[in-house]
Amino acid sequence: VVDAADAFLEDLKGIDDPQEKRRLIGHRFITVFQEAARQVESESSK
Repeated sequence: VVDAADAFLEDLKGIDDPQEKRRLIGHRFITVFQEAARQVESESSK
């Protein structure tokens, strides 16, 4: 489980436009997912 709530909330601070919020959430999701996948991959190769 990855707790990225603070990162998501920081990205959305001051953003009112729903479309911009969706774009930022999508971008952050991909970034967090890729980082978590790399971490799992490196742990499994040990």
